[in-house]
Amino acid sequence: MTYCKAIEYLDSLNSLGSVPGLDNIRELLCRLGNPQNQLKIVHIAGTNGKGSVGVFLAYSLIEAGYKVGRYSSPAVKEYLETITLDNNNIPENNFAASIEKIKVVCDEMLNEGLTHPTRFEIETAAAYMFFAEEKCDICIIECGMGGAEDATNVMDSVLCSVITSISLDHTGFLGSNIEEISRAKAGIIKNGCATICLKKEPQFTVISEFAVQKNSELYAVDPHNIDIEDAAADGIILNYGAHNEIEIKLSGLYQPVNAAIALECIDYLNSHGYSINETQIKSGFIKTRWFGRFEVLSEDPYFIIDGAHNPDGARALYHTLVTYFPDEKIKFIMGCFADKDYDSILKILSPIAESFVTVATPNNVRALDSKTLAEYIKKYYDIPVVAYESIDAAISSVIKEIDKDDICVAFGSLSHLKLIADKYKECLPSMR
Repeated sequence: MTYCKAIEYLDSLNSLGSVPGLDNIRELLCRLGNPQNQLKIVHIAGTNGKGSVGVFLAYSLIEAGYKVGRYSSPAVKEYLETITLDNNNIPENNFAASIEKIKVVCDEMLNEGLTHPTRFEIETAAAYMFFAEEKCDICIIECGMGGAEDATNVMDSVLCSVITSISLDHTGFLGSNIEEISRAKAGIIKNGCATICLKKEPQFTVISEFAVQKNSELYAVDPHNIDIEDAAADGIILNYGAHNEIEIKLSGLYQPVNAAIALECIDYLNSHGYSINETQIKSGFIKTRWFGRFEVLSEDPYFIIDGAHNPDGARALYHTLVTYFPDEKIKFIMGCFADKDYDSILKILSPIAESFVTVATPNNVRALDSKTLAEYIKKYYDIPVVAYESIDAAISSVIKEIDKDDICVAFGSLSHLKLIADKYKECLPSMR
């Protein structure tokens, strides 16, 4: 099977959607030899911060000389970026070979009257197969959605479970309040395996209860114990525990918490057979990059992209903006999915908004129409707004009107941020 044929096959499965439950993925992996049980895994769940914690860990472990597999979703810039080995995407031929093997098993399951695995289940199986074949020293596995019934949650044991900040998202699948969603996320906690989590209520109470039930040693990261020495749009310096003057280039003010969770995880790994020294940690953290997380594309004018796509993300973005740019009004470019709580997001960000430009992610059935969003802003918020049919047209217009002293922030679904970033970078030379 060629890479193109593999993608065609996976595309044909999109109509299967997302199916909660683990019976199918367990059956699929069992027939593939249960590669997930050959791996040493750090398993990460949470609403916000999963990816950032994962990349902080990956960069540090790579600096320490370990062979690191990482599985995260969704893809933003390139499809194969969801499965990486030492921060390099899985090669096309390896991916195609894995999908070919998996397709044979899926066909067998279907012929036997079983349900065909979903695309995400197949991609998850491909990641586990690839990491096992490569004999990774450690694998960082990020839940796609939820925890207990997420397709990644199929291993017998883990090095540790990590649970980041939890907020209201995917309520149709996970629950209508933080407690219910926390129970879903806490489903990744394994019997006798350690758990590292954020000490934030009400999620902490729920996670603590699960940890007791699972005889899991709990390590809590208290945000009050994080000392921020310096914070600016070009980076942050923080202290946490025994770690001093840790510099990160992910400059959103929500990132010190993610960095501290990663440091807590590194401390645990160091006490259980791994060896990542302070020099390697500092080198890994300062090298860490993660697309679309308060990423400054230019400073004159300021043009920033951020993946705030739920109320918690919007609050974090608001806090960062009012800290770095006090008393300034922001030109926002907004795009989101129709199933997101965009009214709460607007309530949070509208007090600092000078104007809005609305866009929609092309070729995505979940995308909220830009005109619909603009009409909503016009109806409920007294802020100038313009809707654009295409991202290219939106960015071209913004660039013509933007002044060197302006602050422009594109936020929302990560799916459209790459298109915005690419178009902006393409136009940068003409702005100089």
